[in-house]
Amino acid sequence: MNNGDVKKPNWLLRGFVLVSIAIHAVLLFQIAELYRSRETAFIELEIRDARPQARDIPVPPRRRTPTLPPTAPEVTPVRPAPVTPPTPDVAPVQDMTPDAPSPEAVAWSMPQGDPGPYDSAADYAGMVRLKIESHKQYPTAARNRQLQGRVKVSFVINPDGTLASVSLIDGSRHEMLNQAALDAVRDSAPFPRPPRHLFSGPVSMEIVIVFELM
Repeated sequence: MNNGDVKKPNWLLRGFVLVSIAIHAVLLFQIAELYRSRETAFIELEIRDARPQARDIPVPPRRRTPTLPPTAPEVTPVRPAPVTPPTPDVAPVQDMTPDAPSPEAVAWSMPQGDPGPYDSAADYAGMVRLKIESHKQYPTAARNRQLQGRVKVSFVINPDGTLASVSLIDGSRHEMLNQAALDAVRDSAPFPRPPRHLFSGPVSMEIVIVFELM
């Protein structure tokens, strides 16, 4: 076997070794770059987490304290002392109030000749009705028996206020109530004179007297 055949395999072996070394060098270089990039990214993340970006928080403007006007000192008014006027010597006055009249005199103190303050015939009739109502007497027996009724009577008043006549127009079912109504008209006489500017001659009137228990 000659020398040329022995050297040829050695050259091929060296070539394969060199190619393998080159390939491993390239792989090692890429792996080193990969780790380096990951390490750098990891460090950047650490820096960003350790120092967060601060936000600008607006500061509210300060309110100006209003300037208060100077307070005036309190002034207490001084009241002058009351002056008592001199009391003149006056003689004591005697009580000149007359004696109070009786209730009947107050109610019917109008003179018989006075026409009275009647502006209409209805005013005079109302006065007559009030006087009869004030003289109405509920019979005790009828009250005890719980008797009630309405009695309509007619009567005539003379020009001088005296009672000319009284009669029953529509009586109730109870005779004692009818009699009490007639007595109320008789007891009310005499009446004030009918006004001459409203009536001429005797005055005929009708009235309903009611007897009711409350």
